[in-house]
Amino acid sequence: MSPPSLTSALAALEWEKIVARLCAHASSGPGRDRCAALTPFVDLDLIRASLEENRDARKLVLAENPLPLEGLSEIGSQVEQAHKGAVLSPADLLQIGKTARNGERIRKFFDERKGRYPRLSRYANALPPLRELAEEIDWKIDPAGLVLDRASATLGKLRQRLASVRLRLQEKANEIATSPRYQRHVQESYTTLRSGRVVIPFKTAAKGLFQGIVHDTSQSGQTIFFEPEELVHLNNEVKMAEIEVDREVARILAELTASVACKGEELLECRDALAALDFIQARALLAEEMAAAEPTVTDGGETALVSARHPLMVLGKKVVVPNDIRLGRPYQCLVLTGPNAGGKTVALKTLGTLTLMAMAGLSIPAEGESTVSIFPHLFVAVGDEQSVEQDLSTFSAHIRRLNGILSESGPGSLVLLDEVVSGTDPREGAAIARAFLEALADRDVRVVATTHFEELKAIAFQDKRFENGSMEFDPEHLRPTYRLRIGIPGRSMGMEIARGLGFPEEVLARAATYLSAEGQKLAEVLDQLDLERAKMRAEAAELAVRRREAEEAKRKFDADRAKARDDESKALSKARDRIREEVRKAEAQMRSVTEELRKDRKIETVRKAQTVLREWKEKAAVAESEDPVLRANISRTMPVAPDTVLPQGRKVFVLSLKKEGEVASVVSPGDREVEVNAGGMKVRIGRDQLRVFPAPVAAPSARQRPSGGSTGGVDGLSGDIFPQTADNTIDLRGAYVDDALPEIDAFLDRLAMAHANHAFIIHGHGTGALKAGVRRHLRNSPYAKRFLPAPREQGGDGVTIVVLA
Repeated sequence: MSPPSLTSALAALEWEKIVARLCAHASSGPGRDRCAALTPFVDLDLIRASLEENRDARKLVLAENPLPLEGLSEIGSQVEQAHKGAVLSPADLLQIGKTARNGERIRKFFDERKGRYPRLSRYANALPPLRELAEEIDWKIDPAGLVLDRASATLGKLRQRLASVRLRLQEKANEIATSPRYQRHVQESYTTLRSGRVVIPFKTAAKGLFQGIVHDTSQSGQTIFFEPEELVHLNNEVKMAEIEVDREVARILAELTASVACKGEELLECRDALAALDFIQARALLAEEMAAAEPTVTDGGETALVSARHPLMVLGKKVVVPNDIRLGRPYQCLVLTGPNAGGKTVALKTLGTLTLMAMAGLSIPAEGESTVSIFPHLFVAVGDEQSVEQDLSTFSAHIRRLNGILSESGPGSLVLLDEVVSGTDPREGAAIARAFLEALADRDVRVVATTHFEELKAIAFQDKRFENGSMEFDPEHLRPTYRLRIGIPGRSMGMEIARGLGFPEEVLARAATYLSAEGQKLAEVLDQLDLERAKMRAEAAELAVRRREAEEAKRKFDADRAKARDDESKALSKARDRIREEVRKAEAQMRSVTEELRKDRKIETVRKAQTVLREWKEKAAVAESEDPVLRANISRTMPVAPDTVLPQGRKVFVLSLKKEGEVASVVSPGDREVEVNAGGMKVRIGRDQLRVFPAPVAAPSARQRPSGGSTGGVDGLSGDIFPQTADNTIDLRGAYVDDALPEIDAFLDRLAMAHANHAFIIHGHGTGALKAGVRRHLRNSPYAKRFLPAPREQGGDGVTIVVLA
């Protein structure tokens, strides 16, 4: 529920227009009712949950068609009537049937997509089973509201009998109308109905000539509508048949109503769950229309909007200049200055409206890196509140409004003031405005105020709680650019605008002589600041271009180097395979020749052949030593000194096998051979064939470890230094937990295969769900020996460092 202090802010910021656009995206009456009732709230958990629902719903809308919720109706009154014993009409029963059928359809939709939209699935899981009721209503009532013959065996027979009696009645009436006895007395040869009975139009002169009943006369008095006695019995028979049909239809409707009464609670649960889904989907569709994003929401009083746009301008298809707006850190009050119609009020309203939207769980038209704080109290003073009825001047009304803000605001309040203190002497107005803003700052209130008072521009240079902001103005074309500049005060540009509008130059020249020296000096300083800022922007743009060119050159260089290494490795591999093949051929030939030579006892020839074979083997060994993979492992390891003790489990690289392994048992300094587990088998290898990897860094002892810390947990007091590179870093910001976990496993597996010591996982803060999910997963990961938050300079708690096992 919205706090009372937000009510006037909602009106000032035109909240009803945003709500109206949201309602237009709802598919059903109950969904529109939910949208229409939307107001900001201050429960941080609920706000974050709503934004997560928006993400899920937008994912659904983009991947598939929107949920078909048009069949949902407001059925509360019908269910209540059924409980009270009233018989529902076919139209009411059809509405209930559509709602029940919609519930079954939506539940099936999410059952077929388990785990894909978890935040929406919880509403689908709340849908009760109503299939039998929906099928019963569909079976017995057609879409036009007619109770079908198949609704009961009796109804079909009664309707057949009624049709037969009606046919006999019609045939008899036609026979009378054309018979010689009545023909000259009949006004028209047709039959009609009066009081639900079939009659024949007779001439008035025939009245009293025949036995029967007169039901009506024509307006002219020339015709009577007569029921001859031959039709009385058949009309009575039709009436009795109709009564029996109506009774059976009423019985069927009562039976269906009883079924509705039995399922009343489930039907209302179905309506509520479907209305909630319609409400969430409407929020997602509105977000897509505005190209909005889900911000990070906190309660710390800090707002940082990136590329923010006013939602009503976006929805109105107007060209909008996005702006970055910050408030709360390091300053708590922002004073906006600049020319009239330059966008100050729009910037102020953008901050207020986007704050309200985020507090209502809506996505906002800004970048996803934006942060919005919730404010339990929000005060907006925009526009002139002069009142003739209350005999209030503009100044009096303004002071009354500011007095109300001063009495009600405090920590946790946001105050938005357009033209703070107006309608009085500028010097007194500036003094009151400054004192008022300082009083708000003393109460830790967040403030954005627009003003034309030159004196207020100086506050930011004297009080760190204040900061200047201005709307940029293009002096060459004499028009605003609508870009917000933080840190630089702006000029009103009254003289320049008047000159651009054709105001007489001699009048402007005279006006310039009346400006104070301080005012002229300030204007000159601001002009110089604008020139310096423009110069810095141009230099920054040039540096950005050069940086992009350098990054592109580095990417190209890295790609070329990787390709060269790959080509080199492939070429060496082919050469090595070719030499091995030649060696195998030579050995085969050698065995054959050796056998023959032994028979001839020419041992010198044998020795010569063996020499040739040894040379080939040496060439193969040289080719193998050129293998980049082998070189990389050699560069990461060191030889085993003769006096080194190798503990059990020490990681080693076996040169002869070109494989990694572990020492199977403790090796003493005098041992010349080492038992190694490598490639799934246990072998004995000479010391000279082993190289050892650096010993792993020991984990902190229990005494060093912080309270609550444990292996595999978050260790925030580690003294280790962890270098960060592009290869050992993965950025998961914006990902869903379910999508992120498989990526983490693949990333850690790749680093483990490369024998990396540690990894960096960037998850950000956000709602905290991704961070919690990542760390929960790491506690059970075979890859993680332990993990800890990164130091502040490497991302702080928004980054997790994983020490690999």
